[in-house]
Amino acid sequence: MDSASAKTVAVDEFGTLWRITARYEEDIALVDLLNSTPEPDDSFKRYVLRVPPDQTVSRDAIGWTFGLPPGPTAPRR
Repeated sequence: MDSASAKTVAVDEFGTLWRITARYEEDIALVDLLNSTPEPDDSFKRYVLRVPPDQTVSRDAIGWTFGLPPGPTAPRR
């Protein structure tokens, strides 16, 4: 993320939320996470997903990708 001048917004047990400030457009927010379901070889895939720029909590940003509202209904470990 360093090459894109991304700033860390939030880090929690679910992942890392990054923001890239765009000069002439809407900021870009990305959540970086590991899939909690292991692959057949027991590895875990890493995903970087774009989320709305108003997200401030990693857990809520991941929940947003599933259509869940922020708060206790967001993903659990």
